Amino acid sequence: MDVVTGRIKGRPPVRLAVTHANSEADAAILLESACRELDPVETLSCPLSPFIGTHAGPGTVALNYMFGVE
Repeated sequence: MDVVTGRIKGRPPVRLAVTHANSEADAAILLESACRELDPVETLSCPLSPFIGTHAGPGTVALNYMFGVE
């Protein structure tokens, strides 16, 4: 998360999403932590598609971001 924080901190508005492969609880923890640090205007959590999940593997969690878009 340090890489994401370094890239977007102070560049509002920030939108965050977490994606996961059969790891909803871990995704929720990551999103909660990111929200505390980055104060996003919008958040989203969703599962990875079966195709991506197959290649990434169960337990994969990703933090996705977008900044500076009104």
